Amino acid sequence: LPFVYAGQLGDPQTGKLIIYLTRGDTVYAVSAGDVIEESYRIQAITDRQITFVYLPTKAQQTLAVPGN
Repeated sequence: LPFVYAGQLGDPQTGKLIIYLTRGDTVYAVSAGDVIEESYRIQAITDRQITFVYLPTKAQQTLAVPGN
């Protein structure tokens, strides 16, 4: 995966979990269901990992959440 986990924040108004990812100098604030760079969909977020689907091939990839 080209992304690095940078942190997370729960939105108190919606209860939605926002994950911060970086790729180089770009920061993405995403939640489950969001698509990044038209190629990666955030399939699921748990306290231990983030599951992505690489849309061109439908391959699933995971990114560990540090410290959990």
